Amino acid sequence: MPMRSPQYKEDIMSQASLSIANGAGAVVRAAINAAIQALTTCNSGATEPSPTYPNMLWFDTSTGLLKQRTNADDGWTEVALNAVDTDGALAANSDTKIASQKAAKTYSDTKISKSTAGEINALTEKTTLVDNDLFLIEDSASSNAKKKAKKSSLLSISGYTEKTAPVDNDLVLIEDSEDSNAKKKVKKSNLAPATSGKQIFTSSGTFTAPAGVTKVLISGIGAGGGGGQGGANSCGAGGGAGQCVMNYPYTVTPGNTYTVTINPGGTSNQNGGTSVFGTLTLAGGRAGGTGNSAGGAGHDPDASQRTLGSFGIPTGSGGNGYTATDAYNGAGGSSPFGLGGGGGYSAANAAANTGAGGSGGESNHNGYNGGSGIIIVEY
Repeated sequence: MPMRSPQYKEDIMSQASLSIANGAGAVVRAAINAAIQALTTCNSGATEPSPTYPNMLWFDTSTGLLKQRTNADDGWTEVALNAVDTDGALAANSDTKIASQKAAKTYSDTKISKSTAGEINALTEKTTLVDNDLFLIEDSASSNAKKKAKKSSLLSISGYTEKTAPVDNDLVLIEDSEDSNAKKKVKKSNLAPATSGKQIFTSSGTFTAPAGVTKVLISGIGAGGGGGQGGANSCGAGGGAGQCVMNYPYTVTPGNTYTVTINPGGTSNQNGGTSVFGTLTLAGGRAGGTGNSAGGAGHDPDASQRTLGSFGIPTGSGGNGYTATDAYNGAGGSSPFGLGGGGGYSAANAAANTGAGGSGGESNHNGYNGGSGIIIVEY
């Protein structure tokens, strides 16, 4: 029975041998028709046609790509492109070939390769690294060229346990920019703080801890005591200086606000006011004694200094008053921030923000004022 002409798509033979042997007329005719149909469909099929010939075409239905046999008949190369949409946007990280014309922009017919673009998002992540592992990096000092680097050269510290309260003798790893970026160790105590500053409070206010600051150093003094009043035939004793501290470490929380209180010095026969930072309170100096036949003694405010440990600084006591009709006033106690009021004919109020004591009063005269306190915050 002779082969009928193909009437339907399913009758078309996509692949057939292009070498036609001698035979009966109907058989040869069918073979010729099959060869023509194979050529018409570019030998379409999921597997390559057989036999192959140099430069023959094959539409690979498994990939949707048109391929051409090499001239040496030893492989296939892609020669055609699929239709591409023209929405003007290309998908990120695409390996798809793109047409020469896409929307209003012109692109070359080149396959976009992940290795060329340096794209690593699609790669499998290795979660446990060793020193000899190689990394792909983009070298900003070399026109962003892609280079490899050893894990041991990157000195990653993200996997280490963090120590939240370093001490001065702890060693820190740094990269020394002045020595060809050599890796060196340095003591924590030699590192400059990330944030530094100083605030001086001569009157009451608030302190807000800056970002990154967890400890401040407090220096300050309570207000000085007032001098004692002079008696009928005697002079008053000088007031004592306030409680003093230098570089006292105080823990703060970044962003939190701390109240600072600065009180005035004591007036005649009155103790000085306190100076306060947060929960740290510095007592005021004691008032000088009132003059009498025995003379008034100055008061030492420093009995509580030991509560501040080695950061507490001793301050001066007021001088004694004497029994006399002349000016034998007791001098005010001095502090690291200033001198107390003078004795005798030099009697005076202590200067503001010194925490020093005022002079004792002359005969029948009020004592002199102590100096107000001060708080200095450094970080």
